[in-house]
Amino acid sequence: MLRWLSPAEMRHIGSILLLALSATSARADNRTHIADIDGQRIVVKITEQFDDVSTVRAECVIPCSQKIVWRVLTDYDHLEDIISIVDDSRVLGSENGVTILLQEGRGGLWFFKRDFTVTFRVREVPMAYVGFEAFEGDFSRFVGTWQVEQREEGTWVSHKVEIQPRFFAPRWALRRMAGSLMSETIDGVIRRCLSADQPSP
Repeated sequence: MLRWLSPAEMRHIGSILLLALSATSARADNRTHIADIDGQRIVVKITEQFDDVSTVRAECVIPCSQKIVWRVLTDYDHLEDIISIVDDSRVLGSENGVTILLQEGRGGLWFFKRDFTVTFRVREVPMAYVGFEAFEGDFSRFVGTWQVEQREEGTWVSHKVEIQPRFFAPRWALRRMAGSLMSETIDGVIRRCLSADQPSP
């Protein structure tokens, strides 16, 4: 026999659903991305976590020297050649070891795409670490790091970003965008490093 749920039962079910949705939205997902570049197959481990801030991490070993990887990562005036959503990247100046970097581009997913401008403070530990944090622009939070370390089989590279835009975008769109952007960025870095590692003709 069918019956209507009481208000107390409805509240109880609603609480369970909210807890389930909260746990789902905050979970961390691990996946493996294969960068297949000119016959080189490089395995990239990507970890994604989406809560109020979208956090994505990636790590891999690039078969070239740490010096080349460092040069690629710190070529700030040409990062648009690596990061697909960036149209213009340029250094505005530096002071007390901090580089001021401006980036403009267009990012998003399908009809949620929009133009953006963001200005970062960039700090380096030479040949080991790059940290960047937005202080102006279209993001409530945009921070990240690059870490590099020479190993026997090549250079270990770790990249992490935390993104929260000021403009509205559904969480599922941010998830898709952040994960796709990380894969494309890592591919771009690997491609540039392998190219730079080749002797000039």
